[in-house]
Amino acid sequence: MKKEVSNRLFIICFVAAITTFLSCVKEADLPTVVTDDVIDIETISATFNGLVINDGGAKIDLEGFCFGTAHNPTITNSTRYYCKGGLRSFTKTVPFLLPDTYYHVRAFAMNSEGTTYGNEVHFRTKPAFLATIVPLGPYGISIFSAEAGGYVSDDGGTPFLEKGVCLSTTANPTINDRKVLPDSWDDEGFICTLSNLKPETLYHIRPYAINLSGVAYGDDREFKTYPLPIVTTNVVSVFKQTTARVDGILTWSGPEELVRHTGFCYGTATAPTYAEGLPFVFAPFGDGREFTETLTNLTPGTIYYVRAFATVLKDYHYYHYDNQFVLYGKEVTFTTSQ
Repeated sequence: MKKEVSNRLFIICFVAAITTFLSCVKEADLPTVVTDDVIDIETISATFNGLVINDGGAKIDLEGFCFGTAHNPTITNSTRYYCKGGLRSFTKTVPFLLPDTYYHVRAFAMNSEGTTYGNEVHFRTKPAFLATIVPLGPYGISIFSAEAGGYVSDDGGTPFLEKGVCLSTTANPTINDRKVLPDSWDDEGFICTLSNLKPETLYHIRPYAINLSGVAYGDDREFKTYPLPIVTTNVVSVFKQTTARVDGILTWSGPEELVRHTGFCYGTATAPTYAEGLPFVFAPFGDGREFTETLTNLTPGTIYYVRAFATVLKDYHYYHYDNQFVLYGKEVTFTTSQ
């Protein structure tokens, strides 16, 4: 009987002690957070700052900022950026803002009791402007191509979405005409290859740059592509049964370095071509763009067909068969003597 009374007294005392202890433990509260000044305000970015004044007696699990163009932004109705929890002060540089826009921002902090917000801070991003771009070129004008670009002297305060050159056969072309993008660009200059042009054609070009404010154009410039060379098969003189001299003329007003080779292709079949495995000879042109060569090892008493030819580079980039084309003069026939 005494033992049972003793156990009951122990349980009563234990429960009383636990109740007394729990009554002495203070319950956690929501944290207290302050939104500090927004700094480093640019056209599309700004830096937010926050400060946890009181953690509310519980661990801060998460903190950060919510912001938008409406008042009292929250984590459910606005854009938010999170920071590492448990920091006394925290900061975040926020990108991808809109230029010349009024924003509202509040810091927030979360603990086991919930989420609390700091005071609302307002700021306006800087306005953006059209870029200022200066033409570069044209360079390397050939029959079918040229190069041109631009130099950006002022980016207008925002990153570029696109740069390039627009061209047309009429003045002041826009991006609604043909446009050519550069292979790459840096923060300032870029060059574009303008290909698939027409021979002996006047073109207008303008560099352009697109940022968040719109499309900016440089000044209009013009250039004319070179005409196609004219190759003439001129004279054939038969000297011997197995030898003949052929003459040709290259009529060409463009740079000499664009014409890679001149010469003659010949054979016993009509329309001989400059191709691997078929007979041809090179003949460098001289003053007046004339060129001549002697054909040897011909067969006596045979009709031959001969055409002057010129291999012309499409552009200045490299010397390769993919970058050249062949022009032919009119076909001429001759017969070697018996």
